[in-house]
Amino acid sequence: MPDPNYFAEDPARERARQRERERQRLQERERDLVERGERERKRQEVERKRQEAERRKQEEEARRQEAERRKQEEEKARRDEEDRVRREEQERQRKEEEEKLRAEEQERLRREAELAKQKKAVQDTERFVGAVERLASQVSGLRQAQRTAVGQMERLFEESGRRASEDLRNAVEGLRSEMQAGISDLASQVTEVRHAAENLEEIVGESKAAIVELAGYERERRQIEEQRLEREERARQAARAAELHKVGVAHQRAGRGDQAEAVLAEARALDPENAAILSDLGGALLAAGKIEAAEEPLRRAVRANDSLAPARANLGLLLLLKGEVEEGEKQIDQAVALDPGLAAAWNNLGNARWRRGAHQGAIEAWRSAWRADPLCQEAGRNLERQQEPLVAG
Repeated sequence: MPDPNYFAEDPARERARQRERERQRLQERERDLVERGERERKRQEVERKRQEAERRKQEEEARRQEAERRKQEEEKARRDEEDRVRREEQERQRKEEEEKLRAEEQERLRREAELAKQKKAVQDTERFVGAVERLASQVSGLRQAQRTAVGQMERLFEESGRRASEDLRNAVEGLRSEMQAGISDLASQVTEVRHAAENLEEIVGESKAAIVELAGYERERRQIEEQRLEREERARQAARAAELHKVGVAHQRAGRGDQAEAVLAEARALDPENAAILSDLGGALLAAGKIEAAEEPLRRAVRANDSLAPARANLGLLLLLKGEVEEGEKQIDQAVALDPGLAAAWNNLGNARWRRGAHQGAIEAWRSAWRADPLCQEAGRNLERQQEPLVAG
């Protein structure tokens, strides 16, 4: 039995329903395509943003590498210039030392020749004085012999009395006169010889004084030579310390703190008053957290060279870590005044100002740090936390 609710449908209405269903399917398909397109567009947008971020990251890395390369080139150029200046100074000092040594050697040879002459004169004088003394002794013996002969003749004359002939008296008188004349001539010669001996004694005295002076000069020459050797040794130690200093800084930049500390300590032992070595040693100790150990070399560095900006910056950071904010800020302020390119010092100055409540001053310091080095990440993070724009100068 047929269904009473069934009515034969009009073909036109059936076609209309089919068209409606088809239209709905098309709409659903269009919505699906739109949704798929939107999803694809969003996916592409996300991918584009990711690629853009990756590109920015690569560009930032390239800028960082370029800045690091420029910094390394500048550092190398600075070290090369320092090495050139140091070599020129060492060469100049070496030439001055050689010239001075040549002059000293010539003076020494001249004085040695003069000393040889003086010694020969002294020896000749001593021999002459000995001859004079022997001659004086002979004269004294002749006088004694004369007195003896005269006495004997007088005794002989007295004994002969009147019996002595006139010839004998004349002979005696003639002999006496001849002996007196000989003795007088000999005495005159002795007097002249004594005068000559006195003059020679003066010469001897002058020669001895010259010898004493030459001995003093020789001592002075030895002292100068010892000082020269000491200066050369100090120069060698300073050159070795400079080499170790470079190695220690390289270790520190590479993150090898223990090696940097050991090498810089060795460099300091060779050149204890080098402010740059003391400053970098203190910085290495600070990086290792050894605050107490870092204070002594940093204060010595500032005393050795109060215009060395990194030394003041490191000392200021140490004081901040010890809680001495006011003194630490003062040291860092002086450091950036000496070298405005110290980005880390500007950042630490901003931290110090922020701690004492000078917020605007802190922000200005962080901006200066970022302007000095756009790769100073800590300064950038500090500004981002305060929602301050990064504006490069």
